[in-house]
Amino acid sequence: PGDVQEASISVPTHSGLIKASLKQQASHSFTLTLQPPANTVARVCLPKLGLPSTDLIVDGKHTAAVEQGDYLCVDGVGSGSAPRVISRE
Repeated sequence: PGDVQEASISVPTHSGLIKASLKQQASHSFTLTLQPPANTVARVCLPKLGLPSTDLIVDGKHTAAVEQGDYLCVDGVGSGSAPRVISRE
C-alpha cells in the first residue's frame, strides 16, 4: 500500500462480500482486519517491513509465515463470527 496509513474496501465475490481494512505505521507495524465470506478460507500476505521475524500474528497468536518476495503469507485464514485480525509488528 505504499505510504497509505489507513484504508478499507468491500469486494463482492461469488462466495459473498469480502471486507478488509488496514492500518500501517511507517515501517513499524501493519494490521489487516479481514472478514472473508462465510465458509471460505484465505491466503493472507502482509509486507515484511524489513523486520527479522517471519511470524505474523493471527488473532493474537504468533503464526509461522512463508516468505513470498517482499511479503509474509499464511494460509487457512477462515471466516468466522468476528473479523480476523492479522498483524506484523
